[in-house]
Amino acid sequence: MEDVKGFFGSLFDLRFKNFITPKLISVLYILMLIGNAAGALFVIIGAFSESFGYGLLRFIIGIVGFVILMILARVLLEVTIVLFKIEENTRKSNAQG
Repeated sequence: MEDVKGFFGSLFDLRFKNFITPKLISVLYILMLIGNAAGALFVIIGAFSESFGYGLLRFIIGIVGFVILMILARVLLEVTIVLFKIEENTRKSNAQG
């Protein structure tokens, strides 16, 4: 079994034996959350500056869109983690026999 390197050790591993993506998944999810929330907020504020009715419509659409985007982001990141788990389990199986 290989030694597990830290974040910067993995970052500069030119043979890609250690991955940084599993270490960054939480940070990526938080960044997606902040980005999606900011985008929805800007759309809603912009719509309310035009008219109250349009703002209310965009508020509802913005909330629904935000939830859908966060579900898609979560699924994408979970699929990414599953791929890394498959790689890890495959490596363990190969080492055993």
